[in-house]
Amino acid sequence: MADEQDPKLEVVPETAEEALGDPDEAPGYVGTLEENEQRLISSLRTTSSQLVMKIGQHEVMKQQLLGQLAEVESRANQVIAEATARFGHPEPGQWNVTPDGKVYKVQGG
Repeated sequence: MADEQDPKLEVVPETAEEALGDPDEAPGYVGTLEENEQRLISSLRTTSSQLVMKIGQHEVMKQQLLGQLAEVESRANQVIAEATARFGHPEPGQWNVTPDGKVYKVQGG
């Protein structure tokens, strides 16, 4: 029977100092933010994340609205197609409808 070992927990450093040792000796180290700067950066990151989330929600809403718009346009085209067929012009085409309900076939562009 093979000798099984107990699983070991990995100790993860809680701070950058623990992870890197003395920060003054770490490659690329330039300084430490003041406490008020750290709070401000944290707050700005939170605000940024919230804005990204809102943008995502608005993108979903935008897609839903575009789907509704496509349905409305499709229904309008269906009404025009039925009316133009009733007028004796069943062929597909581009139509112009005036506010008073007159329908004109748009002549080639």
